[in-house]
Amino acid sequence: MSAILLPAIRRPSVNLVRYDAAGREVVGATEFTNWLPSTSESMRISDMGLAAGDVISASAEIKSAVSGERTRLGVDFFDISGGGLPGGSVSQYVDAQAYTRHEIDNVTIPTDAAFVLLFAQRESGAGNASIRKGMINRGPTAQPYDIPKRGAWAPMTHGLLVRDNEQFVHRYLSGASQITTFPSRRWLLQFATHILEGDELREWSL
Repeated sequence: MSAILLPAIRRPSVNLVRYDAAGREVVGATEFTNWLPSTSESMRISDMGLAAGDVISASAEIKSAVSGERTRLGVDFFDISGGGLPGGSVSQYVDAQAYTRHEIDNVTIPTDAAFVLLFAQRESGAGNASIRKGMINRGPTAQPYDIPKRGAWAPMTHGLLVRDNEQFVHRYLSGASQITTFPSRRWLLQFATHILEGDELREWSL
């Protein structure tokens, strides 16, 4: 049986970004290159289990295409209508043409914040800046990169063969997942469903 394990999201080592942003790399030629849109569902604060007053840290890998064009990481907050809020922070500028990890520690989510945005900022010049492997974690210290898993679907095992009491073979789809309740309790979910075939499938299709 397949399973996907989702760790308790209150652990400081967990990346709170949605799973579908895991491979996202953004390249831009403007001063600011947003890793995700500021109003994207992927970066909604409430979906991360966060609220105003919580302390978070952020990190991402950034590089510039042109030597001498320094870049840095920034984190900003927005209200429900997309208006900017105070309380954002930035890392130090670095001149690097290979991906370099930038970290921002100890940021308090401001009142009325609904969305959080990670971005690369180029100090000057006109070359491309690239940003990838964004991470937001709980606590005052940026943690080593963790592949985001929040919101991932459980995989399924196809073609599982099961025999009933009369030794007839039945094909099933099966899978497992794990949900988390606060503060850190985890519940394993398992499922199996019979695959309808032949006369049985036609009967349900009528």
